[in-house]
Amino acid sequence: MAIDLLLALVVGVVIYLFYAVINPEKF
Repeated sequence: MAIDLLLALVVGVVIYLFYAVINPEKF
């Protein structure tokens, strides 16, 4: 379960950074 939680956190961070790169004016 901890592994799944860690994986979900990593995916969330990657998505956040992806949007930050595409829309830098929003951050």
